[in-house]
Amino acid sequence: MNSKSQSFKSAGIYIHIPFCVSKCHYCDFYSVPKAENLIAEFIDCIHSEIESASLRFAKECEVNTIYFGGGTPSILPAESLVEILNSVKSDFFISDSTEITLEANPESVTTDELKLLRQAGFNRISIGVQSFENKDLLFLRRVHDSDQALNAVKVAQNTGFANISIDLMFAIPEQSIDTAISNIEKAATLEVKHISLYGLTSEPGTPLGKSVEDGLVTLPDGDRYADFYLNICDKLRSLGYQKYEISNFAKPGYECGHNLNYWNYGTYFGFGPSGHSAIIDCNQNRLRVERFWNIRDLQTYIKCIRSEESTVETKEILNDKQIRLEKLQLQLRQQCGIAITEIMMDKTGSFREYLEILAGIGHVIITPDERIILTDEGAVVADELILNLSNLIITQS
Repeated sequence: MNSKSQSFKSAGIYIHIPFCVSKCHYCDFYSVPKAENLIAEFIDCIHSEIESASLRFAKECEVNTIYFGGGTPSILPAESLVEILNSVKSDFFISDSTEITLEANPESVTTDELKLLRQAGFNRISIGVQSFENKDLLFLRRVHDSDQALNAVKVAQNTGFANISIDLMFAIPEQSIDTAISNIEKAATLEVKHISLYGLTSEPGTPLGKSVEDGLVTLPDGDRYADFYLNICDKLRSLGYQKYEISNFAKPGYECGHNLNYWNYGTYFGFGPSGHSAIIDCNQNRLRVERFWNIRDLQTYIKCIRSEESTVETKEILNDKQIRLEKLQLQLRQQCGIAITEIMMDKTGSFREYLEILAGIGHVIITPDERIILTDEGAVVADELILNLSNLIITQS
């Protein structure tokens, strides 16, 4: 695809920083131990990839969001992060209103580093707190402790970050609902604007997944998980946080624009090893969706850039049915839900019957203008509901 054929006008950019001090045993994102000899090469390669993409994908395209994720982006010196950001600024159009987010871990947050990042244009920070309870942090094998988590938020505020998000986990073994609620209350006291809330899950191939498989760790069952989630949702609402996606809550006006772009089917470019991209192009009211993702290996990624070979591991172009399925998966997770006409071929049959059943048991709301919205109870079993609805779409046509 060349720039002349594109009709998208805006995009998000994701920069994957793969380095970590240590690997959390529940994490399945691509990361490697910090290696000083690879960092400089990695940064050079990111510059090359960004420049190449800008030439290929419409340099005049406005970038609305930039997100530095990982890994642990804050493990890099602030000067290196600014250098990468400046590379994006020089190759794409960035406005004063562009949301620029840095993921950071509490132990790597310092006043001097954040001052430099704020001055360079970073205006949002997402801090991986996970819990303010040391017992939880010990189980999760986090490097920081509760005091460092509290201090990281205060340092971010003192260096000019008004838009602060924190990650919190619930349903950690031996964690009580009262402790999970206490985490929320501490976040509210700190006046953070956004909370990403995740139930601890066992991912295949992770050390935690192996421990669960071997019977060494037992995670809370479905009923207990639901108790956590429903109580936490109620507490967050009482404290002024609005749920806008299953796992994301924000004070009004502080929703994460970068994630909304994903969920609302926007174009985005992912740079770095394992970076994912999607070109969402609409011509003559027909959607064309092309997805591609980079090799999930830092050294191979560097080798490809150095030899001017493609870093893309796989690409795909979605057909109409795949687009409907993906829209269902992405948009039903949001509090605004999805229009039935976006995913149904007709308004009768087994799909409609199943929706009526879900509405009857309180898992979805069907609005007067025919939108499907998950309730809190439906959000608890969202994966199952989306799978069932997807299967009905597959058999519908």
